[in-house]
Amino acid sequence: MPSVTDSVLLQHLKAGDSQAFETCFKLYRKDLMTTALAILQNEADAKDLVQEFFIDFWEKQLYKHIDSSLKGFLILAIKNRCINQLSKNDTRRRRLEQLFQQTQGAVLPDNRLEQQEQQQALSSALQQLLPAQTLKVVQLAYLDGKNRKEIAIATGTSPNTIRNQLVSALKLLRKNFKRQ
Repeated sequence: MPSVTDSVLLQHLKAGDSQAFETCFKLYRKDLMTTALAILQNEADAKDLVQEFFIDFWEKQLYKHIDSSLKGFLILAIKNRCINQLSKNDTRRRRLEQLFQQTQGAVLPDNRLEQQEQQQALSSALQQLLPAQTLKVVQLAYLDGKNRKEIAIATGTSPNTIRNQLVSALKLLRKNFKRQ
């Protein structure tokens, strides 16, 4: 596709022209990567986010909902996705801290031996209470820091199943540690 304006490119996209999508990708990928990198401060995360966005942009035909500037829409969409990603990361961090506090109690261990005993108790509780698949999901989420989508891909299940497994695992752990 020869040099095109934003509006012509958008018209071709709305017509379902896959060459227009390739042109859009080549034309705006660097700008979107720069925006995502500035917000996320992590090159791998920025690259993944931009790639996932372009996949959604084409597969979900997001271009059909654009009434103004194509570039403006793309930049705003990336900014919003970055903010959502940061929020998810913050939520994951807070949940991990909560899990640690709930399983370790409000008082931090005074010495290493006590801390090791508590870690062994947590590990033992995880292995006794959780089915193998759920245990793997908990480890991937809380020890490896993976998000639901990444875990779903790794385990071959849906993100909703992963969410359900994490919720039920946390309920079981809370219930078990409240009894102790």
